Amino acid sequence: MSGHAQQRYEGDDLHYFGYALITGDTTVWRRIASDDLFALSRSLHHRDKELLRFVKDDDLYFLGSALIAHDKAELDKLTNDDWYYFGSALLEQSMPYLDNVANNDIYHLGKAVVRRHLPSLDSISSARN
Repeated sequence: MSGHAQQRYEGDDLHYFGYALITGDTTVWRRIASDDLFALSRSLHHRDKELLRFVKDDDLYFLGSALIAHDKAELDKLTNDDWYYFGSALLEQSMPYLDNVANNDIYHLGKAVVRRHLPSLDSISSARN
């Protein structure tokens, strides 16, 4: 982790990230343009905190750390509320946390992953639209 400022993630990257989380299909990794989301997806897939060293965005780093360790205290280190509530929803497999997410794409990503419902990913905005 290098302390870089948070970035905005949306659209296709979140769609492919969610698809990989739900299905475990790593062939979509090549479609994720964001290096941080790719590295996060890879570390979550392998459940390996060492791979988080490639994540430059602090919020995604701590999100990954929390999800891999199943440690909600790691989420307290996040500065982005949307990722905090997304992580809380995943850790507790509870949809109500997502009601606090302001970013529509992260909300639909969380909804898809918590419910393990691929069609919910279609509600994420797309660069192709």
